[in-house]
Amino acid sequence: MPGVGHDTKYLQELVGDALARGAAACVVAQPTDPVEYLGQWLLRYVKNAEVEGQFYEQKRAELEAKKKELEDAQAAAQKAKAAEETKAAAIAELAAMEAEPRILMQHAVDLITRFTTAGSAYAALVAEPEEPDWSPPEDPEDPEAAESEDEADPTPAPPAEEGAGEGGEEGDAQAEGEGGEAAAEEGEDGVVKVPRPIDYSKKYFSYMAASAMNEFMANVELRRPPPPPEDADEDFQPEPAAFTFRILDERMPMVYTPNVAFDKTVKFFRNFPKIGAYQACGIQSGPGTEFKAIVAADTLFPEGSGQSLSQEDQDFIWEVSLALGKAYDKVEKKFLEEQQGKSAKEDIAALKKRILEIYHPPEDEEEEEVAPPTPSAPAGKGGKAPPA
Repeated sequence: MPGVGHDTKYLQELVGDALARGAAACVVAQPTDPVEYLGQWLLRYVKNAEVEGQFYEQKRAELEAKKKELEDAQAAAQKAKAAEETKAAAIAELAAMEAEPRILMQHAVDLITRFTTAGSAYAALVAEPEEPDWSPPEDPEDPEAAESEDEADPTPAPPAEEGAGEGGEEGDAQAEGEGGEAAAEEGEDGVVKVPRPIDYSKKYFSYMAASAMNEFMANVELRRPPPPPEDADEDFQPEPAAFTFRILDERMPMVYTPNVAFDKTVKFFRNFPKIGAYQACGIQSGPGTEFKAIVAADTLFPEGSGQSLSQEDQDFIWEVSLALGKAYDKVEKKFLEEQQGKSAKEDIAALKKRILEIYHPPEDEEEEEVAPPTPSAPAGKGGKAPPA
């Protein structure tokens, strides 16, 4: 009958294998109660099948998770590679820029805030205060103080000794003129002349660029603390220089602190203490050269996260400082080449023209139109003309 064949096929496909294995186990065991034995065997078979199914399901889930993890890692690696390429291209673009220092600094600041977790970034020039060539005397009525600047000092200056320390203008001229051959001879003998160290004692930081919400820093100056008063006693504690001055005083290309709250030398422009990391890098033309500027970034709360900068962010800020140094050096060399290409006569002529424009500005071309004279009307009976 068709129904019997269908049921037989159904039993063979679903329970035939289990019944065959159970019957074979019953024949081997020869139990006193075969039906009970077969029933218990089938229960164990079902339980083992469930455990085996769970095992294979767990393995399949682990393989799927591992596959997804590998795919995510590969996608993250590709994303990180693309980000590194973008950063490298941005740094190369900064190094190749030719613009004014303020524009270069602002571009560097924008790169730091774009590619790092820093909440704020800013840049400053290493400036030196301008000292007047002549200072007025304390007592203008003193006849000795009324000496003209054109009068020469009657006392001749003592001859400068060779290798003098300070070396004023005369010493410098002698070192450059008379000492040129000696320096060349020393170079031929293999003697290396150590350059005079740069004096940063009077220099300060003049900020020229800042990130958004910190525009007030574009005109801020960070100076050293005033010297101690003359009447200070032995217990007087001078105010330490700001943390950033370590770049100049200790000749450190980079300074970093993970939390400014633990460093008393950190200065806050608005005199409100905060927490967070701070990093500053000196801008140089090359290793060991003069510091021309600095670029800095921080994570101070609430503008930033208040957390430390990652090593990746620190490395990127350092790379930005190197690129800014290359761009700054390129612009400076171009300016010097342009100045060398100009003759002194051209500079003097341009200066004279500028002075004339300042003290004798050209008259306005648009002059007031003069009204034409009104023709005289014929005299009337009274012999008088009408009023104009």
